[in-house]
Amino acid sequence: PPSLDALRAAMLATGAGVIGGALLVIAGLSSLLGAELTTQLAGAAFLFALVPALFSWLFSPVLINMMYGCRPDPEVQEVVNRVAERAGMKPPKAVVARASEPNAFAYSSPLFGRYVAVTEGMLRIASREELEAVIGHELGHHKHGDNTVMLLFGLVPSFVYFLGRYLMFAGAYQSDSEERRGGGGALFLLAGVALIIVSVIMQLVVLALSRLREYY
Repeated sequence: PPSLDALRAAMLATGAGVIGGALLVIAGLSSLLGAELTTQLAGAAFLFALVPALFSWLFSPVLINMMYGCRPDPEVQEVVNRVAERAGMKPPKAVVARASEPNAFAYSSPLFGRYVAVTEGMLRIASREELEAVIGHELGHHKHGDNTVMLLFGLVPSFVYFLGRYLMFAGAYQSDSEERRGGGGALFLLAGVALIIVSVIMQLVVLALSRLREYY
């Protein structure tokens, strides 16, 4: 996008596309299966999508710190404090991740607070100014709530995927147990496959939204 306004518009349009796609899926299923059955399936699919996402949201700092061997670092914390003060925000906890690749990432949870991690590889190659720029980018994720925003949008393709799985199971069960007039089993199977394909497309759109927010 050529400007911040165009970038904001692109993010809004992409987010609206994800939400609109989910509403179209619900409307299509309601016309195919009826509102009552669609509501039951949607409730179950939403729970299956929500539970692992909530677990990740609540406990991701613990898991990430264990996976990457993250440790507090006073010098990196000083840089984070300085950049956060310029950004007008409370500084998150600064840690160093045990990894040779030059990288940095932001993560948080309501239980364990906010973190900015910088890898050992990044510290080896980055100057002080470069490190401040990288940390400023990661603080931007916290300032704009990107972890929460992407968690919410990430629920949508998972929700559609589980809907597709349920329909495939229902179609396979109907086809195996009894022959029904109108080919209900085959119809469910086809609808399930179609929804799984839709979920993949929606996941790509969510990834596009993630890239736009990175750029923002």
